[in-house]
Amino acid sequence: MTGESKLGNAARVNFVDSTLEAKNSVLRQYRETGVPEGAYVPRSMTQYRLWENESLGIVRLGSPNSINVKDSEPSRAKLIREASSLIVELRAAEKRPSPKRKPHVELYDRDQAEIRRLNRLVRGMASTIQQLSNDLEMAISGRDQMSSDFANLKREMDRLRRSLNQPSGLRLVKKKKDD
Repeated sequence: MTGESKLGNAARVNFVDSTLEAKNSVLRQYRETGVPEGAYVPRSMTQYRLWENESLGIVRLGSPNSINVKDSEPSRAKLIREASSLIVELRAAEKRPSPKRKPHVELYDRDQAEIRRLNRLVRGMASTIQQLSNDLEMAISGRDQMSSDFANLKREMDRLRRSLNQPSGLRLVKKKKDD
């Protein structure tokens, strides 16, 4: 407040005490009803001392000694301690879990669901691999059988060719034309 130095000692004491009470009253109201959107809340005792808001009737306290608990009368020390406590409460109330971080339980549940999904996928792939392996064995067995049958047929064909080319002792006679 301007002109604070012109106040007498008793008036200065009353001014500081009434200012502390006014600031604490606003902080108590914020604690009970919530902090209005855009309202300023001091985050430290220095910010508390320097806090001023004409519409709320709050004025700045110039001297850091005005909030010194050790050198204050018991009634003022009580107001200062209350202010400190209110600031801590309001700061704690404004802290919310970060939206980008999920609780550990939620992350654990998500991970467990993903593990179950991957296990089902692995079991399905294992079944598919087993089926493909069986199909491959049958195809290889079928190919081997066809190769064996082909070799047998080739041998039989070669034998038949040889038998056709061998003289059998029979002769073919051609019929003569009647003159």
